[in-house]
Amino acid sequence: MCESLTYSWLYGSSTDRILSQNERKFISLDGTLFFSYVTSEDEDSYACSLSVYSTQSGHYGPFFRLISSTPKLFNSTFPPKLDSSQPQIFPEDPKLGDSIYLECFAYANPIPQYKWSRVDGKPLPSRSHTSNYGRVLKIEKVNYGDAGKYKCVATNSFGAAAGEVHVKLRAPPSILQGLHDRLIPTESNISFECLLSNADSYSSVEWFKDAKPIVPLLLPAEKRKRLRIDHNVLHLKSADETDSGVYQCVVSNDVGSSSSSALLTVKDSSPVFPPNAMPRKVFAALGSTVSIPCIFEASPRFHGKWADAGGSRLPQKGRIRDEEGIMSIEKVLHEDAGLFFCTAHNKLGKSHAQVQLIVVNKPSIKTNYLDEETVNMSCEVELTCENSEECPEALFEWRINDRPAKEYPSLKSKVHEKKSGHKGRHLKQKVDLEVPKSLASGQQIGRFACSSLYGGSSEVITKPQLPSPIALTVEQMEEDGKDKRKSFD
Repeated sequence: MCESLTYSWLYGSSTDRILSQNERKFISLDGTLFFSYVTSEDEDSYACSLSVYSTQSGHYGPFFRLISSTPKLFNSTFPPKLDSSQPQIFPEDPKLGDSIYLECFAYANPIPQYKWSRVDGKPLPSRSHTSNYGRVLKIEKVNYGDAGKYKCVATNSFGAAAGEVHVKLRAPPSILQGLHDRLIPTESNISFECLLSNADSYSSVEWFKDAKPIVPLLLPAEKRKRLRIDHNVLHLKSADETDSGVYQCVVSNDVGSSSSSALLTVKDSSPVFPPNAMPRKVFAALGSTVSIPCIFEASPRFHGKWADAGGSRLPQKGRIRDEEGIMSIEKVLHEDAGLFFCTAHNKLGKSHAQVQLIVVNKPSIKTNYLDEETVNMSCEVELTCENSEECPEALFEWRINDRPAKEYPSLKSKVHEKKSGHKGRHLKQKVDLEVPKSLASGQQIGRFACSSLYGGSSEVITKPQLPSPIALTVEQMEEDGKDKRKSFD
């Protein structure tokens, strides 16, 4: 069906008399004229008229006479029976984003009622509505969620008939993973892949470089040996600087196309540590594990090598080791603190970067019973920095009985920071938490855990124990000189 074409029917051998649709008469979008049942009044002359919207023109065919072959059956009653072409879909091969029409027509007397549903039990799309006495279901701007089988049921007092139509959607090809910019050294190999789904694997794929089609047969013999195209994958061997440029893949089918592009730079360069790529200082909690990658740019690229303050290279195994350019230290000790150096080199030169490892103790938790009703919890960490402004904020966080403190509205917390020493080099960060003993369940107030950027600590807090009552004995002398003893508990 083409949306620029519309059909109508003329009757009575006149081009001025246009047949109107009603519950009994139905004109399909493909132009077919249906009668639910035939009456004597339907025996007339008919002609199909076609209008072309784009050219504002129209045509109509010759008139023909409708004669009933069974006049005795006029107005006879019978249950619904779907036409062999029903239900059907327009357009027949819809694509994603189209508005589609599902038609359903049944011969029946009395005239049937129509009901649409999805076979999978899901509700009809919110963008759908019925028209033409329920015979047409329109779904606007279909998406993948609208695909599937739809069921039409025609019912009258003598029975019912049902049919199904399958909505399958076509769409432009989709590139699941596009191309990415690449920087490679000379003499290296590279592949660009436009990753496609299985449904798009048979789509047409074209490759371009700097907006010009790549046709291997038209390339110079030397370059043809180095470049190979396997449908959605482009392979390039022994790249040189002339291979630099913008590469693009264009995937097409009869619905549309998708594309992806990337810049390939073939260049040799000496190692460089980009600004702020490597931290100058790394704080590690005592007993924790720390990993520091050596981040640099170079072409060709090799792994950086780590060394300690004395210049000795770190081994590949052990508690302190170099794992292909990543320095790892397990169970950090105070004596691990100091400078470490990463050296990056290739055939064009080398470069260095240094990192200072600062080891701090894990936070400690202290408890202070303010009064009979309140317990004060404090979590603190002590740092030493050349400049206190360089000390990262601890970012304390409390958890009570494995639940965030914010879930306890009765708790009050406050963060403190205290500087001491020359130029404030010594810094103490602390967070206080006031805990009402009404939070207690039995004798135990709860398990408190404090976490921070420098590690964490936990402690179980109980109610303070009051001393047991003391039994007192009081002696009293009577007037008659005899002792009498009374006890008070």
